[in-house]
Amino acid sequence: MIGNREYNETYHVFEKVKSMLKKKRCILRKMHLKYEE
Repeated sequence: MIGNREYNETYHVFEKVKSMLKKKRCILRKMHLKYEE
């Protein structure tokens, strides 16, 4: 069983990574739209 603090830190990092991926996806989509025009 992992400690509560460790779990919270891991969860926080996971959320950070998810938001980073979302931003990257948005940027890629914008770039893709620019190239298609």
